[in-house]
Amino acid sequence: MNDRIDLKAPKRWKDLTLDQLRAVAETMRLTLTREEVLFVLFCRFCKVKKVIATVRHIDKKEGFDLFEDENGKRFTLDTWQIADFCKRLEFVLDETPCDIANPTTIDRHLMKATFGQYFRANDLLTECSSRQDDYLPGQMKQALEILGDSGTDCNDMATYGMVLLWWHGVTEVFRLRYPNVFQQDDGESKKVSSFDTLQNIYLMLNDDDPTKNAELNDCNVHDVFSALDNKIRKMKIEAEQLKKLK
Repeated sequence: MNDRIDLKAPKRWKDLTLDQLRAVAETMRLTLTREEVLFVLFCRFCKVKKVIATVRHIDKKEGFDLFEDENGKRFTLDTWQIADFCKRLEFVLDETPCDIANPTTIDRHLMKATFGQYFRANDLLTECSSRQDDYLPGQMKQALEILGDSGTDCNDMATYGMVLLWWHGVTEVFRLRYPNVFQQDDGESKKVSSFDTLQNIYLMLNDDDPTKNAELNDCNVHDVFSALDNKIRKMKIEAEQLKKLK
């Protein structure tokens, strides 16, 4: 047995490979405690295949585990080392996914998507995400096809979970890039329907001419959100200036 082994694990969402993202999606479907989730991910990420034995002192605060990796190599880790590895993976549970591996054939940051495509797809994927007790592969497939996907297998449960995580990551990228558009909910704001949100965006950008709505739908989504973010920013500045005059 060799006690020395080089174990590597990702430190942030952006570091995850597609295989590791799949491991996260599969693990999240299991009924596990927080500690169990982190330990399973440690094993999956570090390619640990077996726990051969566990040795603990009476107080259970010290001890070691005997592991075996995918190549049959055996090694030991002290209890504190396992805890340290698991702690490094807490970002999976505590941080919002952002700019992560893309399990689809769509452009990673939707640089080629139109505003209309984004809005329709977001409606469908948001519903898939909010209805966690339901499985809506047909709806997810429709959303991805709207964005130009060429055949992601939404019937595969792990892939389904990966797509939802990726979309959360896309949403976070948009929130950071266009903070005035994607303002975080303070928990007290009244929920606005998707229809009302769309109408508000039109009113902000169509100069009171509804015939321009179709043109907005055909514009690049980043161009629309950039213009909207800039307009909201200017409105905030004007509002602050008015306050100072009173």
